[in-house]
Amino acid sequence: MDPIFALPLLAIVALLITALTIPPIKRLAWHLDLVDHPQEAPHNSHPRPIAYGGLAILLGLCPALALAPITGPLWILLACAAALFGVGLVDDWRGLAPLTRFLLQIAVSAFLVVTAPEFRFGFFAGHPSLAAALTILWIAALTNAFNFLDNMDGLAAGLAAIVLLFLALMGLTMGSISAAALALALAGACAGFLVHNFFPARIFMGDGGAFFLGFATGALSAFLSSQCHSAASPADLPLRWAPLLLLAVPLYDFLSVIAIRLRNAKPPWVGDTNHISHRLVRLGWSRRQAVLTLYLLTLLTGLPGLFVLRSHSRTAWILLLLVPAFAFILAALDLTAARRPSLSCPPGRRKAEIESA
Repeated sequence: MDPIFALPLLAIVALLITALTIPPIKRLAWHLDLVDHPQEAPHNSHPRPIAYGGLAILLGLCPALALAPITGPLWILLACAAALFGVGLVDDWRGLAPLTRFLLQIAVSAFLVVTAPEFRFGFFAGHPSLAAALTILWIAALTNAFNFLDNMDGLAAGLAAIVLLFLALMGLTMGSISAAALALALAGACAGFLVHNFFPARIFMGDGGAFFLGFATGALSAFLSSQCHSAASPADLPLRWAPLLLLAVPLYDFLSVIAIRLRNAKPPWVGDTNHISHRLVRLGWSRRQAVLTLYLLTLLTGLPGLFVLRSHSRTAWILLLLVPAFAFILAALDLTAARRPSLSCPPGRRKAEIESA
């Protein structure tokens, strides 16, 4: 069978295994007290304790990877993502200081970029150190962005599935079958997790699952951007930006929340209800409507990037500019909700109140 036609099987296998492993993982989490208790943080909105089950995403991914044509650099990516899953798991279980988490994220991101130059941005070909530094910051930022997004039922897993599906289509368009296979397997695992995580959630992914997905997604986007650079002339800048703009919604939430917290004289890592999902709810939307709207926004920011890869340069620039224009409109509409009163976590609480720095 042609490997391209076998790729959907990877997503199906990952989906089924992830969905089936969640019940036993949930029982294990309760046994180990890997549970999010609502009373531990003022910004928590779930009425009852919910177990962390991000491990199901990794377990669902493993059988799919056994069937996938994964190349060397992407195995390094997976090893680094698994290491960060371990960091997040320890944080969920016993708690880590925000600075410790951040330094570990930077260290793992740096290890990937240094050992596998295929992940470095191609925007600064004559300045490899600058390209490496920016790529490290990008991957670390996306690792935290998905952790920030894990604030409402089904939000982080759903957005990750959509972004990864677009990355898989981009990988196929560029002829990178290995990247497409990994993205599809990850998307399938996210979809399987959503079976139990969508509203009303019966399990949370926790920092472990969010770190794993954020790191893998950010690194894959950098990898495909680098592949665009190697395959295109310097005049084809839209091709290099296309994989990165898929992550406009997670990045917007990450940066806007940090800006709001700094404006309110709060540390960026202290949890609150100032995320874009919360701001939509404050406008009168239900939680389900807020999550589905963010799914739609992610689709709308992903489509131009996908079309860019099949367009002539002038059309590509027009399509590419649709994403920042759309983001500007979103930010303008969002400003009203951001100014409404919100609930912030006072410092001095235990780990469950602290998001990743």
